[in-house]
Amino acid sequence: MDFEDIILNYEKMIYAIAWRIMGNCEDAQDVAQEVAIKIYRNMSKCCGEEFLGIWISRITRNTCIDALRRRKDNIWSLDEVLETDDGQMQAQLPDPSLGPEALLLKQEVAVQIESALDELSAPHRAVLVLRDIQGHSYTEVMEITGLRLGTVKSMLFRGRTKLKKILS
Repeated sequence: MDFEDIILNYEKMIYAIAWRIMGNCEDAQDVAQEVAIKIYRNMSKCCGEEFLGIWISRITRNTCIDALRRRKDNIWSLDEVLETDDGQMQAQLPDPSLGPEALLLKQEVAVQIESALDELSAPHRAVLVLRDIQGHSYTEVMEITGLRLGTVKSMLFRGRTKLKKILS
């Protein structure tokens, strides 16, 4: 598989992981570009097509963590209401199937969860996103992060506990 095929097949996955960890589309796009460069430079190090998705997920996760370490400002969510000179602006279109009360509740919960995720350390947030939001198995999270099963489970437990404490 050549570089162009890899990018075409995995660009959505790369962006989805980056967006979930970074919390906004601009940073996710920046990370996705960095990931593409890293894939191009390290294609010879990939251990086969059957592990390509895991290898790319690991590169994406590590690039996100590096970007979060470099970044000094706060992460913001696309679900937040943005203040402008003309008033308020919704960053995301509301779900037309929900009524106003259900939509408001859904948005409030999403903002609270995103805010709580921002308070976690980057490694805990990454493991939680990979397992609980992206739906990866424990084995996949182990392979993506390079951590042992016990470490993954421990980080998930601690991350969930801290998230629960923050949300309550």
